[in-house]
Amino acid sequence: MNNKKEYPLVSIITPCYNGEGYVARFFDSVLNQIYPNLELIFVNDGSTDRTEEIVNSYMPKFQEKNIDFYYFYQENAGVAAALNVGLKMFHGQYLMWADSDDELTEDNVSEKVTFFENKPSYNIVMSEAIVVDEEGNQIGNISRKGTTEDNERLFGDIILEKNAYVTCGTYMVKSRLFFERFPARQIYVSRGGQNWQILLPLIYSGKCGYIPKELYVYYAREDSHSRKAKSYEELITRCDEHQDILLNTIDVIKEMPQEKKEYWNKTIKLKYYYKKLSISSHFREKERAKQIYKSAKSDGLAEFKMYLYYLSTKYFVVRILRNIASFTIRAVRKVVR
Repeated sequence: MNNKKEYPLVSIITPCYNGEGYVARFFDSVLNQIYPNLELIFVNDGSTDRTEEIVNSYMPKFQEKNIDFYYFYQENAGVAAALNVGLKMFHGQYLMWADSDDELTEDNVSEKVTFFENKPSYNIVMSEAIVVDEEGNQIGNISRKGTTEDNERLFGDIILEKNAYVTCGTYMVKSRLFFERFPARQIYVSRGGQNWQILLPLIYSGKCGYIPKELYVYYAREDSHSRKAKSYEELITRCDEHQDILLNTIDVIKEMPQEKKEYWNKTIKLKYYYKKLSISSHFREKERAKQIYKSAKSDGLAEFKMYLYYLSTKYFVVRILRNIASFTIRAVRKVVR
């Protein structure tokens, strides 16, 4: 691949906050792409470390590789706000967004573009990923069982985080679909959940393909934003934030019928009532569990299984019964399917 203009431009948007320990690794993975026509839009979200110094040292390398590199700095406002900077100005026919602490395999972009060129009816594609620890040792992989072509099921699986994933660098989308779904070229500004905000509106009406190959390296860092919440209050706050993001995302899908919105709103609220009750059970927060269960009742969403979650904060034997009941329900569902 020599003449880059012969190939469709692919845009990669990457926000970063205090990435001095890993951003060079990410830059190297972009420089190593075998696909020739790339632009990288890198948004420094108010870093206070050496991130900008490292960026400046890589600018000649991107120029040498003929990769269009755009660098922006903003005061710290969170990942979604940083993504919006790139979403406002990217130029590519295809769009990716990737985390600055992960890596693209050298064929990440080329494999996805090839998929689109061979299957033009698709406008989203997802791949698999390798999961590694901070030393680079593989500790797992990210993949999906079954088809991605049932939009309704894939959409629901992403919301429920079951047999689906929102690992950003595994996806590529056609920019045309993005512009149709996001005419303002921006997403709801929040401190997390940005992958849901982009993917769900696209998957609801798009056609998603699947490449059964590991094209992304996801680093499971202990100090990453998605993993660092430890205390009860932090975990409950994260649940509330994620629920708010998902409800907002459902609300902005204009082509979704109202009855479907009501169904997904109920499903999302149930998901987080269960999550918060499970967290309360783990931390033995009896009074908070009681408040959460009362809120579910007032919303008309309380279920018997939810009551078991509430009781499990008070009685250890109920926790055992709850786990048995959950296992039995899953087994029955598997048989029915």
